[in-house]
Amino acid sequence: SRSLLAGIESIVGNLLQYPYGCIEQTISSTLPNAVVKKFSQLFDIGIDKKVLQANLEGGLKRIQSMQVADGGFSYWPGGIDSDAHITPYAVLALQEMKDLGVDVPSDLLTKSRQFIENQVKSLSGKISKERLSQLVEEAHALSKLNSEQFLDARTLIKNRLSELSMHEKIVYGFLQKYLYVLL
Repeated sequence: SRSLLAGIESIVGNLLQYPYGCIEQTISSTLPNAVVKKFSQLFDIGIDKKVLQANLEGGLKRIQSMQVADGGFSYWPGGIDSDAHITPYAVLALQEMKDLGVDVPSDLLTKSRQFIENQVKSLSGKISKERLSQLVEEAHALSKLNSEQFLDARTLIKNRLSELSMHEKIVYGFLQKYLYVLL
């Protein structure tokens, strides 16, 4: 009888890519390696674990090279300015890798958490629609990092639900679910 995993080696092999490019490309090539690592711990899928580990280490080093002094992330290695839009995306990917069993340097998450918390703390008064959209993504990242600042972000969003896009409402809905688990 054929196994449900028959032929999986070629599919999984295509996921193993060495990281390259900007932070989005680096994450998009590193995160699948983390998934494959977890999968390979559950099933014998015939992958080269040295290549897998090299890809993960290379990806994490490359991501780390894009973290700037204030804890946020730039799009390219050696950047000096944080991009507030890409930082929550990077944090979510790093936390996912950690959850999958990858040894993510703790300072990567600690510094980026502080960056996002400071972004949320700096808000006052009426914020723009664009900033509200960014706040949804920041709240999502803060929820995954178990940050108390998540509750402040959630409150700011709750008062403006009618202005959220469908995507933002879905993310916010997941945050509500997370809040019930947290409490």
